[in-house]
Amino acid sequence: MSETFQFGLKFVLWAKDAGIPFAVVRGLEDEHAPPGDVDLITTDPKLLRKAIKKFCKQNNASVIRPVRRHYVEIYRIVFKSKSGALCCAKFDVHNGEQWRGATYLKAEEAVQQSNVVDRIPRLNPRHALIANIFQASLAGLPMKESRIARIQNRLEQITVEDRVRLKQEISSLIGVDVQSSIENIGHIGSLVKTRRTAFWFISLKGMPMATIYNISVTIYRKIKNFIFPPGIYISIIGPDGAGKSTLVKALSEKMGVFCAGEHFIVQHWRPGVLRPLATFRRGVGSPDGVSSRGSEVQSASGVTKARQISSLIRFIYYLGDYLVGYWFRTRPALVAEGVVICDRYVDDFVIAPANRSNVFLPKTWKSVLAIIVPQPPIRFYLRGEPSLLHARKSEETLEELQYLVCAYDRHSAESDIEILDATKKPQNIVSQVLTRVSGGNRWAE
Repeated sequence: MSETFQFGLKFVLWAKDAGIPFAVVRGLEDEHAPPGDVDLITTDPKLLRKAIKKFCKQNNASVIRPVRRHYVEIYRIVFKSKSGALCCAKFDVHNGEQWRGATYLKAEEAVQQSNVVDRIPRLNPRHALIANIFQASLAGLPMKESRIARIQNRLEQITVEDRVRLKQEISSLIGVDVQSSIENIGHIGSLVKTRRTAFWFISLKGMPMATIYNISVTIYRKIKNFIFPPGIYISIIGPDGAGKSTLVKALSEKMGVFCAGEHFIVQHWRPGVLRPLATFRRGVGSPDGVSSRGSEVQSASGVTKARQISSLIRFIYYLGDYLVGYWFRTRPALVAEGVVICDRYVDDFVIAPANRSNVFLPKTWKSVLAIIVPQPPIRFYLRGEPSLLHARKSEETLEELQYLVCAYDRHSAESDIEILDATKKPQNIVSQVLTRVSGGNRWAE
């Protein structure tokens, strides 16, 4: 029995004993099956939401920013297994409103008529079939063969009376007679998909106020998810020798579970969507856009006009890479509930000496990047004393490191960036980052 299966089963039984009105739509069928999501339907999403948070608090687990869409609320829950590894369970809470406010299943009726099977409250077979068909068909993606086979198998297990009622209910929902084709689940799914508009008008006619309310919620949540993507977006900044690369590597091993390994991005300095300048002209810069000529502290004064022009071109180029990278690489990953970790980012570009980026422009010009480019909501500054950094990176002088540490200190104080102590053990620093990301649970201690 997997850890996620045990966690999901424990929550379902706990919520049932607590009197929460819900039923399981899909999931927890077989302890030997691969772990997956648990789909729930409830008459009171707010009460179930509070129950999930309370259960997580009691079991030292953490909800990673719930994703609320117009038809479902998604709760990714990270907890520590008995072996010490981090695991992720996922609860999808439905309320029967699936597509643009149209109702495919009345939650109150479905929960009241649910059956308790092996101590788990489950939808009756007819309602479970309706929920699976509409959830799979209206998501905007082709129905998977595995889902079709599972629904087909359930269809064969229901009684003749339930099959007749199922035909009638689906026919009334989409406005098309499916009496002769109910056995062909793939065809039914295609009908539901193509009859979306009719389905919506039928729902609007039958329940106008509820449908209008759900449409308003749909629009609100779409706008909110567009402005504030639900993924995890963090950056680690600091001078050379602080241990950023080691920390990012350790975080990558730990935080993959936060998004089930999908849409996990680690980037260095900038997104790197545009080709490195070094490929256009030999000697312009290193492949990651940062000069390898050292970190000598220089100012923009005394720079020749030709270098100022090349610096301006390079600055515009980097700005374009940051913006294009965010909107076409980083943001899609965050919208898909992914994780993006930046090993250095815009802050480092602004603070680092001109020799690092070959951009010999005033700092006020570079600061434009921090205004225009969307910044990670969670930023960390890995701070170490100049003597420690010099011992780790002897290529740079102690004076240069003292200047950089002072610059990073001022910037972090002005920008509300959380400070990490580079002298601590790596596992303790990882624990501090995970604690901040998860909202307070100290798993690694």
